[in-house]
Parts: sequence; structure tokens; C-alpha cells
Amino acid sequence: AEVWGPGRVGVRVSPGGSFNDMLDGDPRATYVWLAKQLSARRAAYLHVVRPFPFAPAEAAFDVWAELRQAFDGALIANGGLDPKSAADLIAAGVADLAAFGRPFIANPDLPARIRNGWPLAQPDASTFYTPGPKGYTDYAAFA
Repeated sequence: AEVWGPGRVGVRVSPGGSFNDMLDGDPRATYVWLAKQLSARRAAYLHVVRPFPFAPAEAAFDVWAELRQAFDGALIANGGLDPKSAADLIAAGVADLAAFGRPFIANPDLPARIRNGWPLAQPDASTFYTPGPKGYTDYAAFA
């Protein structure tokens, strides 16, 4: 932030992340505190990944709504969204933007599919994090 200024710095957090036992003992308190600190420092955005359904119980809180209350900048919601649920979050003021990860895997033309109401292809999870082109470069564009 010293080089670019706080308005050009954003942070991505995963309050439910538990890979290699990294889950915080009290993610709600930790991430609400962090969001308030980032807001006070005028961070440009907070990109919040919702915990996976199989995340530990400690991570079970409404991360988007609670962090929205604690952070004044742009909030980007990510995790398990489809175009409708993303639009609903934005319309409700819970998020300013939505990010898509897995939907992009099977839909290289995701923005066009959303814009035109075209159906979304489903990704093949058995090809995630594997070598070779299958599941990486073999999904076709809709039109």
C-alpha cells in the first residue's frame, strides 16, 4: 500500500479454509476484525471465499453478510455461486461484485453465457488438478 496507495490494494480471504489444518480457532472473530482493519485502512476491495459445505463447523457463519457489515469498500463474493444467486447477493447489497471459479473451468465463455442466458456446462471434478488437456482445454464454447 505504501507504493500504490490503499485504494489500489485488495485482499482475498478464505475464512473456512482448512487445508493442512490452517483453520483459525475463531474464524468469525478473526475475519470480522480483519475486515474492520482493512476498512479503516481504505483497502480497495475484500474478496471473500465462502467456506465449502464440508468446512469445519467453526467456519459456519454468514461470511458475506457479516464481513459486508465490517468492510466499507467493495466486497467480492466467491464460492458456490451461479448467475442468479450472484445477482441476488448484489441486488441485496451483500456484495458489490461476484467472482466465479469452478464455473469458468467448464465454460471458457462464461461471461457470454451469463449475458445471453445460455446454459452452463458442468465441470468434471475428476479432472481437477491433473496433468494433460482433459478438463483443462477441452471444454467448448457455447456458440
